[in-house]
Amino acid sequence: MLISIFLFAGALAAFAGGLFATLQTYITPDAFTFDLSVLFFIAILIGGRGSILGPLLGTIILTILPEIAAPLAAWSTFLYAVLLLVIVLAMPGGIAALLDFKSRRPLASHRAIVPRPAALGDIMGKKDAGKTLSLRGVVLTFGNVRAIDGLDLDVEPGKIHGLIGPNGSGKTTTLNVISGYYAAKAGTLALGSQPLPPGQPALRAARGIARTFQTPRLIGEASVLENVMVGGTIEGQATFVEAMLSLPRHHRDERHLAGKARALLGVVGLESLAEVRADRLQHSELRFIEIARALMLQPDFLLLDEPAAGLSSDEILRLGALIKAISARGTGVLLVEHHADLIFEICDQVTVLNLGRTLAAGTPAEIRVHKEVVSAYLGG
Repeated sequence: MLISIFLFAGALAAFAGGLFATLQTYITPDAFTFDLSVLFFIAILIGGRGSILGPLLGTIILTILPEIAAPLAAWSTFLYAVLLLVIVLAMPGGIAALLDFKSRRPLASHRAIVPRPAALGDIMGKKDAGKTLSLRGVVLTFGNVRAIDGLDLDVEPGKIHGLIGPNGSGKTTTLNVISGYYAAKAGTLALGSQPLPPGQPALRAARGIARTFQTPRLIGEASVLENVMVGGTIEGQATFVEAMLSLPRHHRDERHLAGKARALLGVVGLESLAEVRADRLQHSELRFIEIARALMLQPDFLLLDEPAAGLSSDEILRLGALIKAISARGTGVLLVEHHADLIFEICDQVTVLNLGRTLAAGTPAEIRVHKEVVSAYLGG
């Protein structure tokens, strides 16, 4: 979809260039000055990015302003600078954000995240015994640095597998290899007996693999509901043209995804914030939104990258209960986490990495007393 949007935007730019050439009757580099590029940039900042209204308002203002201030043409650069400074300091979101009265309503200052894991049963059917996600002899290098060095790992359906280790041990890199952001230099990845091609992150969702990120990756200008809906886009039946023209099949897709997203927001305890812009939420709420978005896929395997980072102790307990409920529906969970108490409380298996290699693997009880793990990671 992103590639289609990029190509469509390029086609519009080419069409506009053709119209400009017809109007001017000739093309010269002098027509595309640096000042013109800066003017487009200023128009977006003044109007506000993230909406259609913002750039439109900015363009109208910068088109009309020179006509009004014609006697001050010599001061035009100074006036633009003052206008830009006022916008950045007084209205960082631009004029469009100032006019968005709905998003300016104050939110409750003391909000508690209370997930309802039991509601998962109404959304996600219990999965039958599925395929195991397996890594064998995986190697990934960055120059002369071996970020992963011969890793073997099995994530079983309906089990929670913890992946721990010191910073720089290769935990997030392992998730990036599984989700296709990095292509392993050696080794194999497989779902059951089917190989999982290296790279190709766009194809992982279709294989039933979803993930969250160490730093929440959300669209700040979109609502919480819209951010969660993004996770289910592969279910959509409408074509790019149908979505662009807002045809009936696109509306059916939107209604279906919106209903499912609201239900999952109820599962993570954030349904009351569905219509709020994501950039207005607290860090802990963003963590749970990412989980709701990943669950839109109803994944066979869920990769969680430090979901407890920045959460309070009560929120970590609720997060643990939610992850256990997800696993109980048959989803295999690979959990990267620095909170050892959470790992040992909810995981069925734990793998400890150090310098890209497996230091130890076993049950939480076995890892707790492993001498090398205690010395290198747990302390004591």
